Amino acid sequence: MINKVTNEYKLSKTAFFITLSSLVLSAYSGQQNILFNIVSSNRTTNNTSNLIGLFVRFLPMLIKMENLNLIELIRKYMDVLMTLYSFNVPYLKVKNDLNLYQCNSLFKFDPYEINNYKGHRLIESITPNEISKLFNMKFPIKEKELDLPNEYFDFVMIINEFKNYYSINFYYNEELFNENIMNHVANQLLTIMKGENYYSENVNTIIHHIKSMNNMNHMLYNVPYEINENRNIHENNILTNSVVSKKNSVKKQNLENNNKFKNTKKNNNGIKSKVKDIFNMMF
Repeated sequence: MINKVTNEYKLSKTAFFITLSSLVLSAYSGQQNILFNIVSSNRTTNNTSNLIGLFVRFLPMLIKMENLNLIELIRKYMDVLMTLYSFNVPYLKVKNDLNLYQCNSLFKFDPYEINNYKGHRLIESITPNEISKLFNMKFPIKEKELDLPNEYFDFVMIINEFKNYYSINFYYNEELFNENIMNHVANQLLTIMKGENYYSENVNTIIHHIKSMNNMNHMLYNVPYEINENRNIHENNILTNSVVSKKNSVKKQNLENNNKFKNTKKNNNGIKSKVKDIFNMMF
């Protein structure tokens, strides 16, 4: 479905994913404006193109829910992204000059070309496994473990495109976010991505639908789990999803419709209120 929609309407996949993610976060937080830092390469100028090293910049992007259908909203923020990519102004200067709030949420999309490039290693670096072999020592860190310092980000969304599927990973501060809520946010995002009827609907209608499905009594328990139901190897539309707690860096199993999420309803009103307040502060 992702490839079908982006190809048919000639949409950027980065714009596709960040717009749909913002829509779901807007529904859960009650906020019309969602702010993300977008990770982008910082080799856009002549004086950095030939330098050795990893150059990354953060682009602040505010996604506002408007009275448009979903395709129109994605297309609008695709244009915004193209404008942002052309800027060479450091994020710190933008933040200070515009008096922006500190943004502790991050979005990153790695396309197929990055994840499947076979010519050479994109970054020649020594890995934890290589260090372990060199010194005959064991390290507790995994080679691909993501380091997310608490002082920088409390919510990170990383999407990777592979040959036959997309991986969608949430990394979050479990001291701020309830695990059940984050699981349901992730599942709701996948439901919209895979629902062809959503793309022609008005954004406000979709948000209202999400809210009506996740009211006070059912917010934690009645979100549909529609993960990996379409395994067509001929199209890159298979979605996998994991939610990772930043506090202990333990990767959770892929979300499935199982008994793990059939918890009791004890204190769910308080949980909803607390989590919604946190979303309001972040987004």
